[in-house]
Amino acid sequence: MVELYFACFRLGVIFVPLNPYLKGRFLEHQLRDSEPSIIIADREGLEALRQSSSAMPSIPLLVVGANEEDESPGSLEHLYHSSPLGQGNLAVDGASDAVILYTSGTTGQSKGCLLSQANLVKVGAVMRGNWRVQPEDKLFTAFPLFHSAGLVASIFAMLVSGASYHNTAGFSASSFMLDAVRLKATIILGPGAVGQALLARSVHHDDKNHTLRLASFVPFPVSAQERFTARFGVDLWTETYAQTECLLISMSSIDDRRRGSIGKPSPLVELAIQDDHGEPVAIGSPGEIVIRPRTTGAMFKGYWKRPEATLGTWRNLWHRTGDRGYLDQDGFLHFLDRMRDAIRRRGENICSAELEAAILENPKIEAVAVHAVPSAMTEDDI
Repeated sequence: MVELYFACFRLGVIFVPLNPYLKGRFLEHQLRDSEPSIIIADREGLEALRQSSSAMPSIPLLVVGANEEDESPGSLEHLYHSSPLGQGNLAVDGASDAVILYTSGTTGQSKGCLLSQANLVKVGAVMRGNWRVQPEDKLFTAFPLFHSAGLVASIFAMLVSGASYHNTAGFSASSFMLDAVRLKATIILGPGAVGQALLARSVHHDDKNHTLRLASFVPFPVSAQERFTARFGVDLWTETYAQTECLLISMSSIDDRRRGSIGKPSPLVELAIQDDHGEPVAIGSPGEIVIRPRTTGAMFKGYWKRPEATLGTWRNLWHRTGDRGYLDQDGFLHFLDRMRDAIRRRGENICSAELEAAILENPKIEAVAVHAVPSAMTEDDI
């Protein structure tokens, strides 16, 4: 898939990775919405595509590892020359469309975020600087390639550094660290659940027998970071904040960090905290995190085929993230909550993320979700 990724960039073709676990109408929506010229899938993905055949009645399909029963058109060369993509390469530069990544769609159908080639490279360059990536580094990750951290951040941080990138097809808590040791990885990267799963494994005398210098799991409570470092002997870097619309809003650097924060604003964006009316708030006061680009290619180009939705995220020349936070006196950004998940009980606003983080401090609890229910006393109960 990585080879396919870069082949699309070279051709000036937009690459649209799909979550392999999508089924039914969720898959059909993304197939219809993205309007692909070619679909490339492995044999496991073929069955899901067959079940969504109404969304792709005449789209050329190539099945990797196909057999005669798969009804694949055959080789990639055949598919290339028989499709619109084979009519000549497009002129490509930093502004060229590169990737459509679909958002989670928690409040409706998922939207495709269109990213430029410059955006991918610039995000990688910032991460290279903050992590002090060197050509001899080797990154190993379990992030899937349909996720922005797997497809963009980890690959391009290594690419612009001349370093190595390794991805595992699927995460296994029992083999992940063994694979990192075998590969002589110096950096490991994954969602917070990966770090928690590694901590849940039985302690082994070889836990510190590795070549790692840095690990990043986001989100990851401070107490879990301390346990991980004590056990595996590698420092944790979790102070990162991003959205698909802006792949690097804030991040800590090796030289400048504060645990419990989400780092300092990325040099790619200008960041502010605003109240409900779009006015700036005082240092230390909570409000909505808003951003705008400092350079071309700092953010997404817009939602695919949804100009109204793109404009709807902006107010007074600021992109509204929909997240609440605050800036401290030293310029570190602190995340409080998703604004749509805020709970108001007995006249007080309660941050669900903070409550969840407190509950997760209990080592017997692996996952928690806090939400509001209607209260007989008006407003919400938890």
